[in-house]
Amino acid sequence: MALQVCKECKAQVSSKAKTCPSCGAPINRGIDPGKGLVIVGVGCLIFYFASTINLNGKTSGTQGKSTYSEPSVQRTPEWNKFDFKDEMSGKSGYVYILKSKNSYDFDFPYKIVGGTYLSANYRKNPRGGFDAYFDVEKGHLPCHGCYISVSVDGGPIKKYKASSAGNGVSTTIFFDDANQFKNIVKLGKPFKVELQFYEYGNRTYEFPGVALDL
Repeated sequence: MALQVCKECKAQVSSKAKTCPSCGAPINRGIDPGKGLVIVGVGCLIFYFASTINLNGKTSGTQGKSTYSEPSVQRTPEWNKFDFKDEMSGKSGYVYILKSKNSYDFDFPYKIVGGTYLSANYRKNPRGGFDAYFDVEKGHLPCHGCYISVSVDGGPIKKYKASSAGNGVSTTIFFDDANQFKNIVKLGKPFKVELQFYEYGNRTYEFPGVALDL
């Protein structure tokens, strides 16, 4: 029979006792060794299955060192509207943004925890007209006489002329004709976009079928 010391009166008490026979204080008996082994075993199994699920949730990309991954959190797809004001002209504008369903895991210096998503944007320019463009938080989208390839609802692939941001920003690529993008998103059908990434080649992003009422 193991003995332990009562924290209140310092008397020696059996490890199986619930209270001290000298002062009546409750005895902390700790974790039974057998139960401790069971807890450790269960923890190891949980870690093993969690690791297996994480590995199976990703499939290798077709080019470069990136990995294709589905978002881990289910979210309701929608166009999010943001209002803004042009400081120079004092006029207001807005932009609608839709996030891609899938992401890619790029290496440093483009690595982002959770993967790199592509955002579709339709913007009212405060200084007149509309802009349509795609952008990523990190990445390099080279564009010198480039094209944006789009397939709507599994249909044929169409190429649209595009241009870079023009101000040294390499994470954004514009439709030369914003109306072409407008005609795509107003249908409310899912579509795929293929863009070229520096060092990673072409990557395909999928967008949900959410109509943008313009």
